[in-house]
Amino acid sequence: MLDRLWQKTKRIALGAFGFIVMVLVVMVLSPEADAKADYFGLKTNIKRTGKVVKEDAVEDGSIVSVVENGDFRITLMTDASEYHAGDPINIKTVVEYIGSKSEVELSSCDPVVSFRIEGSNGIQGDTYAYYNKKALVKTVFKKGEKYEFPFIVDEYTGFYGNNREIFAREDPADFSGDEYILHLPKGTYTIVTVLTSELLNKKPVTFYAEMHLNIDVEGDVFYSGSNLYRTLGDNEAVLIGTKIDNPNIYVGAIEKGVNALEIPSSVKYNGKTYKVTVIGDEGIKYSTWVDDYVYSEVTYGTFTAKAFSKVKIPSSVRKISNAAFTRATISSIYIEAEDLDIGEKAFYASGYWSEAGTLTIKGGNVNIEKMGFDYSCLKDVDLSSVKSLTIGELAFAELYPLKTIKLPENIVSIGRKAFYDSAELRDKVTITIPKGTEKIEGPVANKMIIKVAEGNAAFVDRYGLLLTADGSTVLGISDFRVTEIAMPEGVTTIMPYAFTGTRIKKLVIPDAVEAIPEYMAMNTPYLKSVKLGKNVKSIGDYAFCATKLKKITLPKGLKSIGSNAFEGSKLKKVTIPNTVESIGNSAFRNNDSNIKITFKKKNKTFKQSGIYLFKPGTKTVIGLASNSVPEYDFEKLDLQYVITGSVYGFFIPGNCKEVDISSFSSKVMGIYESGNGKVYEAAEVIFRSPEPPRFVDERNSEKEFFIWIFLPEDGDRDAYKAALEEVGLEDGKNFIISERPYISEWDF
Repeated sequence: MLDRLWQKTKRIALGAFGFIVMVLVVMVLSPEADAKADYFGLKTNIKRTGKVVKEDAVEDGSIVSVVENGDFRITLMTDASEYHAGDPINIKTVVEYIGSKSEVELSSCDPVVSFRIEGSNGIQGDTYAYYNKKALVKTVFKKGEKYEFPFIVDEYTGFYGNNREIFAREDPADFSGDEYILHLPKGTYTIVTVLTSELLNKKPVTFYAEMHLNIDVEGDVFYSGSNLYRTLGDNEAVLIGTKIDNPNIYVGAIEKGVNALEIPSSVKYNGKTYKVTVIGDEGIKYSTWVDDYVYSEVTYGTFTAKAFSKVKIPSSVRKISNAAFTRATISSIYIEAEDLDIGEKAFYASGYWSEAGTLTIKGGNVNIEKMGFDYSCLKDVDLSSVKSLTIGELAFAELYPLKTIKLPENIVSIGRKAFYDSAELRDKVTITIPKGTEKIEGPVANKMIIKVAEGNAAFVDRYGLLLTADGSTVLGISDFRVTEIAMPEGVTTIMPYAFTGTRIKKLVIPDAVEAIPEYMAMNTPYLKSVKLGKNVKSIGDYAFCATKLKKITLPKGLKSIGSNAFEGSKLKKVTIPNTVESIGNSAFRNNDSNIKITFKKKNKTFKQSGIYLFKPGTKTVIGLASNSVPEYDFEKLDLQYVITGSVYGFFIPGNCKEVDISSFSSKVMGIYESGNGKVYEAAEVIFRSPEPPRFVDERNSEKEFFIWIFLPEDGDRDAYKAALEEVGLEDGKNFIISERPYISEWDF
């Protein structure tokens, strides 16, 4: 039934989702041509006005332009006063009503604030503006309050010319997002923001603020051989690109010695020698002519999607930037290092199209940041000749072909899950933690045998576990073959993710442990039995998510259960102890909706009545033990969580006097994931009273929800609308009141 209702409201909801979504929708639906505005002549005889108060003024490190027209002040600003090519650019407009009234309703174009960017290099971009007198956007502005409207770049923003140079995802290896960071290449830009207003019986008025940005490249850009460089200071160079056109999509395998890439230690430019110290500019973008060749930005890294039989990097390089070789096809990597930092995802998914290769790093002090070699196609990794090594979180995770791994004597630290999901179980790969290792931040590997070298003063491997030397802290498992673990009595602390993704079937927690950490055994598919120690006070978020637990006895002293703690398990019934004071949303979310949740009657925080959880001594609903909601009488709704999932239909009885709008948050009402990003589904809320209850926002709702409201036949739609808007909700963005009354025969 919900699918049917959603289909009926989809067009309405998307057509009224507020400023950002309205921009997207009007572009997709393409209203008739005579409604399209061109900013300065909206085909409606709109008069341009506005007094320039400031233009291109530098204030607090920003560039600011201010225009007033008597009723409104608009301020166009950026977040910096100086930009170089590739810097992320944030632009926003602040609108303030400065007229004589306490507030005013503005009728305007769609959207109320629009932007245009024009560059000397031919780049143009804008958010479309439409003027249709029959469908103006209504917005209330209160005097003295400031309303911010950011310029948002996404796949629907209208950019023309060399538009590739302005888009870059925040995560260079993430191909799924729809929102981009704004980058502008070298050039001079005019930025315009426009506000079109129609107040009372006045004629429409358009006024705008304008600012100018000069974006340059730090240093000189030049070619040497096939590679593109940028000077860095007086005697260093950054390798920022290449002419080599060998995308790995066409490469099935690389013959030995073909397409080898050897980074030079120095290059010459204008008779001067520059030491090559950096590979990749961390997303810095260029669009300029260099030696009769147009170099466009590299969205995901300097050598992304290139193919090389081998890569050799000299000791002069001190930084391999984030994503520099992401998704490149590489068979072998050889690095000589002095002081080298390998950035996040620097070699992520490298070698994807090639046969399993090798990695060798020799020399000085090396720091490998998060996911540095994650998902790379490496068979043999030799780091034994490095003087000092720091390994970041997931740095060598998901190396499925891995056969051997050699670590140096001196490891400063090993990040959490550094070698997770690497190697095949049948290969029984062993990794030895050297005696000089001082810090391990969590589990090291889940498909290997881990041994701690003799003489290491910080860690030991015992009982199938990787432990601190004093036996007090469990970091993870040490042997993937172990399926049952009874932790020794000396254990007091367990690290997050300690058993995630392992083959553990049975787990016994000692009495000295008071906290089950978040993600402790998440996605542990064989885990069927867990015995919690009698002193456990808290269970963290996702601690036993996606396991095969069929039953669990929660200890009497338990005080908190985290969000999604047992989601996706096989539990059929759970008894909540008297001592539990807080439960996270979806703590027992399960594919089996028949899970039975029972609260002890002496619980001082929750009073259970069927699926409803009340604040003791009141008629205030604070939680639900089920996501199927029958009608029930209560006087106040302050819904903070649904133990078993999300609610898509909710009844508010006629005697309900107060509703906290946080009760409608996406955490409890569920969400709908669309192809254009996250859109909150029109969860149905059925009110039984003709007059609205008192709406409050005591928990400071983020207002990230969308509800479809049904009223009885005699319901006062205007009163409900006014009451919801009074607490900051927007008609069309956060709620829609149905034109039709609720039909009692519908089955929710």
